[in-house]
Amino acid sequence: MILPRRNRFLSPVLVSLLWTTTSLPDRTPSSLAERIDPLLEEPCLRGARIGFRVQSLADGRILYDRNGTRPLAPASNLKIFTAAAALKVLGPAYRFPTTFHALDPIESGTLKGPLFLKGWGAPDLVAESWWWMTQELRRLGLRRVEGDLVLDDTYFDRKLRPDGWPPAVVDRAYNAPVSALACNFGVVTVRVVPGRTTGDPPAVHLIPFRGHFQVTEEVVTRPGRSRVSVIRHPANGRTRIRVSGSLPPGGSPWESLHAVDDPTQYAGHAFRDLAREAGIEIGGSVRTGIVPPEAIEIYRHLSKPLAEIVGDMNKHSNNFVAEMLVKGMAVAGSDRPGTTETGVGVVRRVLSEQGVALEGVGIRDGSGLADGNLATAAALADTLVRFGREFEVFPELVASLPVAGTDGTLEDRDAGGALRRRVRAKTGFLRRVESLSGYAGAPGGEILAFSLLVNEAPCGHGQVTDLLDRVAAAIADGPGAGAGGD
Repeated sequence: MILPRRNRFLSPVLVSLLWTTTSLPDRTPSSLAERIDPLLEEPCLRGARIGFRVQSLADGRILYDRNGTRPLAPASNLKIFTAAAALKVLGPAYRFPTTFHALDPIESGTLKGPLFLKGWGAPDLVAESWWWMTQELRRLGLRRVEGDLVLDDTYFDRKLRPDGWPPAVVDRAYNAPVSALACNFGVVTVRVVPGRTTGDPPAVHLIPFRGHFQVTEEVVTRPGRSRVSVIRHPANGRTRIRVSGSLPPGGSPWESLHAVDDPTQYAGHAFRDLAREAGIEIGGSVRTGIVPPEAIEIYRHLSKPLAEIVGDMNKHSNNFVAEMLVKGMAVAGSDRPGTTETGVGVVRRVLSEQGVALEGVGIRDGSGLADGNLATAAALADTLVRFGREFEVFPELVASLPVAGTDGTLEDRDAGGALRRRVRAKTGFLRRVESLSGYAGAPGGEILAFSLLVNEAPCGHGQVTDLLDRVAAAIADGPGAGAGGD
């Protein structure tokens, strides 16, 4: 269309105004670099080793980069690799089975031979899971097992912890062992309730299951501060726990979480405890073994969908779940027991197939706890971008991440309200390692993927965490004038 002559040219005044508007530099802190650079120069990070990248989810453009390809310890941000790979390999709807087998039929409520219990790597078995299984077995008519309860954990190897993890003597919950047949995240809670008056014996509870443990109670009620010690060590397939110390009369209960020694036996005794409560007696012992080929499957329990399990892992930074998923990926489509080493290889293969550059990335486990794990902010951010284009993966991946100011490990982190529900990200923390990687919702609906890794910061954990949150808030304000960094 030909315009009228008077509209074909702009007046000199208007041209001047437009030129002035478009050519003036942005003097406000709307530029991503202008907002972030001062934060990364604060004294808290002087001397720290930093890797940082921000990318547009829509097209992958790098909006900010500072040492993005520098290999650094990622702590639990490594779980982003594990989550993305598991959702891709197994699928969000995948459910892990746990199966029961028998050589003989149930007759008049009795199973004459052994009852076989086989684990297939379900990471989510808890007390409610065992209760449900016992109810289903009762529905099948089972009331008594005259033989043993035989536990088959051969779907995974029997290496309880990856190389580079703390030794087994470190019985903290984050150091829980894994097995193809495991429950309650490999952890028991010791709860001590003081007596009402001096001299009354405190009540010692093991939650949720006590049957696997041999407990020595040497704790007393007396005035003063609460001082309780829990020491545990293996004892012929079970775990011996000694609880000692004192609590003031009428005081608050004392609790601590402890990793178990033998996750398979823990699971087996947990099932036997719940079976007894349900009216199913197991006459024999609890032992490990293998389901024979001629055994018949009599009941199959299915886990929650993988999408929910990945959410549990990321929102609560659960190392146990991460390691179970790595071994589960290792054995998928294979007839060999799952190992950490094979599972890590699967994770690397999946990331590489998606186009993620893995130079400088060294993966030793699924959780980020092992010494020697290395990642780059570039690889983490690019993983978030590339899996953000996977329709079958992205909704579950983003939903699995903690929501700032709302849930998980970000529930109490919202930078004074600046982050609340604007950032979904995985946190990470080890000694002298802090990390935060995820998605930020910018104004106008744009989604930004980011990863910030900080190693060897000279200031304390709380100060670094606060600074990471302020950086995340700056990202959530949007890309502004464009890329920056150095």
